[in-house]
Amino acid sequence: MSHLPPPMANFSIVLPYPGSPGTPYFGQNITDFLDRYSQLCVDYRLSESEKIHRLPWYREFPTGNYTKGLIKGANWVVVRSILRREYKDNDLDQLMNSREFLEALKKKSRTEEDNI
Repeated sequence: MSHLPPPMANFSIVLPYPGSPGTPYFGQNITDFLDRYSQLCVDYRLSESEKIHRLPWYREFPTGNYTKGLIKGANWVVVRSILRREYKDNDLDQLMNSREFLEALKKKSRTEEDNI
């Protein structure tokens, strides 16, 4: 009679396939995409290296291949910085926080209806 513990089940959670409902998709706003993708990776317990390795899969071809070249060998902080810099001209978050946007907003005429 053996006193070995019963075998344990080994479950792995699979990251949703790109394009599946609810998965992040890179369109215009790279900051929003990176935030959502990063949270998805946390939810599915991906390591930093897995997160970086799978990132190009969530981008359209050939953008995904281009992304592979940009981020090769980088850690997540560097990857995020590289991609935000590369796509800053189409990133709504960065544009709305730019000096030009804030100056234009400051100069915009206000009416009584604008008061809260």
